[in-house]
Amino acid sequence: MKARLLLGITLASAFAARADVVDLSRGGRRSETDLSGFSVRAEFGNDYAPYGLVGAAVSYLTSSGTAFEAGAGAGFPGVQLGIGVRQLFGAGGFNIAIELGFAGNTKQQRASRVVATTVDTSRYIWTNLGGGIELRPGGPFTASVIAALAFTPADGEAHFGVHGGIGYYF
Repeated sequence: MKARLLLGITLASAFAARADVVDLSRGGRRSETDLSGFSVRAEFGNDYAPYGLVGAAVSYLTSSGTAFEAGAGAGFPGVQLGIGVRQLFGAGGFNIAIELGFAGNTKQQRASRVVATTVDTSRYIWTNLGGGIELRPGGPFTASVIAALAFTPADGEAHFGVHGGIGYYF
């Protein structure tokens, strides 16, 4: 009798514990319609790229297609730091991207035509507004290319910026 009772309690608790397990890995599969989550990306670009000539970015994509990202990279000399918001439009892994970003370099002036006799920090920062493509196929990899206009508060001119990267999302 005690053995049957002990066996019944053991089985009941085992099934109750099993019912409380939550699978956070999505079973190892990705849905083509839900590509949200974190990604880490190696970035490359020109002088007005938000994450440097060579750098890295971390991004979080929501299920609505809005990505929030931040990154850093080499500006030669100095470090370029940037943050941005990107909106993706599309389906099937091919997306049109519109991006708005804010970036700066710690040492290199980007508004070089302006001659200043004092330190002017506005020559080291700029905003980006651009568009391009972002590929997110069914696998865990992503690739993007964004062309943008960069605006520095020091000279009021529009500069051309381009950046892109290859990343892994999970």
